[in-house]
Amino acid sequence: MLVSHYRHLTEVEGHSWSLKTAKLGAEQRLPSILMTALVTALALLPIAIDSDNPGREIMGPMAAVIIGGLISSTLLTLLVLPTVLARYGHFGQGNGFIGSR
Repeated sequence: MLVSHYRHLTEVEGHSWSLKTAKLGAEQRLPSILMTALVTALALLPIAIDSDNPGREIMGPMAAVIIGGLISSTLLTLLVLPTVLARYGHFGQGNGFIGSR
């Protein structure tokens, strides 16, 4: 979703690809990324907390791992991905993502 938004910013809205555009795209996608992760984590939180009940020996630890994955993937999507794309890639008019310069 974030990469397709970068394509939209460069191809449709006419922004040139730079660190500023990467930051703008991440800021514009921040609410949707955070809400998706937050809703999923809130749904799994009762399972992760109440995992000592009989029958939840597997679901509790699995929910904790999924919540940890949500946190790490959200941070990676919002912090690392824009930085890596700003450094090693660029988007051009009509040709989408170009891997390296």
